[in-house]
Amino acid sequence: MMRQFRRRCVLVMCLLCSVYAAASAHAESFEIAVSTDESLSGPLAAGRPHLMTATRKNGTVTVTTYTGVQTLKGWHTPVGAHPDGAKAPTICAPNAGTCSAPLGSCVVASSSSTPIPDLTFANGVAKFCLMAPDVGNFSVSLSDEASPADGTSSTLRARPHHFTLSDTSITQRSDLPACAGSTFGYMGEPFRIAFKLKAWNQDNVPTKNYAGSFVQFAKPISGDAAVNTAAWINSADPDSMGLWMVAPGYVVGSDTCTAKFSGNAPSHETTFVCDGGSNVAPVNRTAGPRVVVSMTPEVPSMVWSNGEGTFSANVMLHRADKADGAYETLEIGIAPRDADGVALDVLDMDADKNGANERARVGTTKLRYGRLKIANAHGSERLPLPINVQAQYWNGKAYITNVNDGCTPLVPGNFIKEDRTGESIETSIAATGTLSAGTGRIALSKPTQTPAGKGVVTIKVDDTKLPYLPGAGTATFGIYKSGPVIYRRELHY
Repeated sequence: MMRQFRRRCVLVMCLLCSVYAAASAHAESFEIAVSTDESLSGPLAAGRPHLMTATRKNGTVTVTTYTGVQTLKGWHTPVGAHPDGAKAPTICAPNAGTCSAPLGSCVVASSSSTPIPDLTFANGVAKFCLMAPDVGNFSVSLSDEASPADGTSSTLRARPHHFTLSDTSITQRSDLPACAGSTFGYMGEPFRIAFKLKAWNQDNVPTKNYAGSFVQFAKPISGDAAVNTAAWINSADPDSMGLWMVAPGYVVGSDTCTAKFSGNAPSHETTFVCDGGSNVAPVNRTAGPRVVVSMTPEVPSMVWSNGEGTFSANVMLHRADKADGAYETLEIGIAPRDADGVALDVLDMDADKNGANERARVGTTKLRYGRLKIANAHGSERLPLPINVQAQYWNGKAYITNVNDGCTPLVPGNFIKEDRTGESIETSIAATGTLSAGTGRIALSKPTQTPAGKGVVTIKVDDTKLPYLPGAGTATFGIYKSGPVIYRRELHY
């Protein structure tokens, strides 16, 4: 009897051990996280395999004694709204504990019944590779084959891997619709740049979900009077456009130089790097930086759809404190970087002349430091007084006629007049037409009241209308009461 009792006890104890062993082979839950081996900062890059860990848990305790191969089921759950639906990530068995190729068999974890490749656990922890093909927010879950135990990751977010630049254009003199097609512009006059950015994953497949709330460029970069113009100028910062300019090919004597525009206060120097070592004096703009984003004729805009963004902005190279240029080869570049740090794949412009490209070229154009020469005129008070005008620009040595200007409007609103000396002259500006090959004519109307003596008025460009073409001249009307017309050159004053 005693022997039979002992045998039964041993049998019961072995059965209990078997039950416990079977129970301990299964987890109560899994903890899913990015592996500590993964060099990752911020969201997952779409199209890139990322190393993840699945930790077996019994309650809150890691099952550190479990080592072996186990088949699990996996699935993903989209989190939040997706423009084109959330594409399911793939789960792969790692190659030697890393996500390096070959990854082994992969599955699309689209439902809770999807078996994933066998995972090898060591001390309760297994590694696997996760790859999201497109942008989006999602969580990943794992379930034990032989028990209802499961676990769900925290929300994971996938971002694009890189941007590409396309459809670039420059529209000079964007403040004057009549000047569409101009091949040059004046310093201090806005010109419009436009371009497209396209978002891609690491395998160069478009990430079409990069739209709406998934776009990580801040809305103040575009859209209204609250545009953050600093975000357009800043470079290498998250959520910035990195706009800047550089002017190579600037000829000084027998040397060829590059003009660099600094944004540093207080002088905001323009300096020159010359191939032959010429020492060209810097040019300052004490009022502020020369490279700016203009809020006219319209504010910058940004529209994203289907993974592609269309951008436009009016930009400007301000006039310096003295004449410089002309810059007949002015390069405009950008270095867009969204809040996640996603940047362009190709950079081909060195704006700071440090030997390394840090921007992508939007295009090349011409900018000139201009003025409008308004000739002094004199004539009878009985007739309208014609006044010749001429658009000029600084060529590095002197002001010359800008024969390329055939569109600047000569309208009364672009000019103002002021009484200068002598009798008050009641006249008005009667300018019409446009410049032709850099020259044109405005006119003062016949005085509405016959002046009692000579009178001089000053004609100026209205700097609120054409700030980039300053100019002024004088016009003289005059008679003796019973004598001939008095001309200015006859009076010698």
